[in-house]
Order: sequence, then structure tokens, then C-alpha cells
Amino acid sequence: MKTHKRSKIMQPFLFLVVVAVLLTAPLIGAVQAPASGSMNSEFLLKCGYIRRNIANTLFHPDFVMYLSGQEEKYTVLDERRIRNAVAIWNTFVADERETIRYQSRHFRKLAGLSGSGDDIVSRDDLVILHAWMPGIDIEVIDGKATEVIHPQEMQRLNADGDKAIHRALEIIRHDPVGKRLIAHSASHGITIGAEPLHDHKGYFEYRSNAIVIDPTVASYIFKINCLVHELVHASNPDKNNSVLEETLSEIIGMAVQDRITGVHISCSPYVVFIDRLLDPLYGEYPLINAIEKHLREAGIVINYSRATQ
Repeated sequence: MKTHKRSKIMQPFLFLVVVAVLLTAPLIGAVQAPASGSMNSEFLLKCGYIRRNIANTLFHPDFVMYLSGQEEKYTVLDERRIRNAVAIWNTFVADERETIRYQSRHFRKLAGLSGSGDDIVSRDDLVILHAWMPGIDIEVIDGKATEVIHPQEMQRLNADGDKAIHRALEIIRHDPVGKRLIAHSASHGITIGAEPLHDHKGYFEYRSNAIVIDPTVASYIFKINCLVHELVHASNPDKNNSVLEETLSEIIGMAVQDRITGVHISCSPYVVFIDRLLDPLYGEYPLINAIEKHLREAGIVINYSRATQ
């Protein structure tokens, strides 16, 4: 979580739209009626520890694909048409536990994705959702993986000489992506300290250029994703945050932890994105900011075209 003041300017989601147009062209218009029987995108809903249930919302991936067909048919999907689509969908569901439960606030989130300002769900809105479904790759730029982190840089990063933080950083830097995040933070004067945070696991404060984590984060291997999450935030020198930045921070943190522990608990990028979009705090941020540019400057590239099946 990033604690600094957020910009309220909504930027166009072009980077996802361009990718998604290529990825979803065969899907748009392909689903003209809800499929009966079992869902075919359940793998997108699998998650190790995010507890928000999106399976019964407008954001169920199969329902999003169905809406794409409806958009092709009707062009305009206002709230009445979306409600009607939910009713039709639910008549084909054999198990009541799998029904879509309509919520007006979810409709507004969906209709507002592309920033059009219209109270309708457009193709652009749906394309943004499709962009997260194939999954992503997180890669280190060639030449960056072999760069050396000097001991004095590690000491500056762990300014208080905390033994648990030292051990956590030593573990993280053996992961290629984790190493790049540590190296970038160390070279930009970031410090990491621990203090009891109770309901929070950590935050990055741009004013003091400091990451603060709860002591349990550094001492427990299955919370190490929280420290990586804050290292991603620390790569952004701007005084803003976004749904995208929170999503990528979580995805990168989970991926690094999975590689370190050998235990796969990551959630699909689609689930993480929707979780952040629907969160009472994160969902109020602008949709995007320059986090991808900052990550590239740190030596990390995000690729959105990997199939997950």
C-alpha cells in the first residue's frame, strides 16, 4: 500500500487496450448466449489468499465474455440491458450458488473502466477486462540480472541493521526480479524499517523515502510478498498511486514469493485486478499511472500476452 497523495486525473488505459484488442478480437461477438453447464474459465478465479469472491459478480470472466457478445449484438449496454443479461444468464445456471448477483456499484465500476463518462458498458470497458485474462510475464531486462549489489548498499537499505529485514533481503535478492527491486531501492536512497502496524502489513512513504513493515513480514517467509509489494511501490518516485500500481505490486510480490518458497499461492492477474478495482480504498485511485515506466527504469518489464492454460 502506498500512502502518499494520489492524483485524481484519469489517464487513458491505452497500454491495455492495444494489447487487449489483439487478444480478444476472436472473443468479441463469439459468445451470443450464456453457455449451460460448467464454467470454462474457472481457472481464472483460482486464488491462494485473496478472499474477495468475484465469481458471483458481473466480473466473472465467463459473464464478461457473454457481455462481449451482447455488446456486439446491441452496441449499447446500459444498466437495463445488463440487468436483463444477468437474468438470462441465471436461467441457465444449474446451481444457485453460481448465479450472478447484480450490484449497481459493480455496474458503475464496469461502465467507468475506459473513462468515457457514459453510464453504459462499452467495448472499450470490456476490452480492458479481457486484457487481464491471458496472464502476464514479469521479466528482467537483459544485462540487469548480473549487476552486483554491494554490501554497503544493502546496509543503507536496512538502515537500522534489523536482523530479520537483513535475512529477508538476502532471500529476496536471490530471485532475479527481487534482486532488481532491491538494487533499484538501494541506489535511490530507500530505507526499510520495522514497526508494529497491527491491521497493516506495510506501506511506502514517499516523503521520507522509507518502507515501513510489520515485524512479522520480515520474519515469516509466507509474508515476504508484502515486502516485495512495497519495493514495487518504492520504484515509483511520483506522488501518486493507481489501481494498476496496486495490482502489479501484488502480482509481483506473489510471484517472487512463489519462486522463493516453491509453494504456488498466487492468484490470477485477473482476480488481483478486480480485487483492487472493487476495493473501497484502491478502487478510488486513478486506473493507471506511470508505474510500468518506473519498473522498466528499474530493469523490470511487464508483458501482457502470456496464455495461462
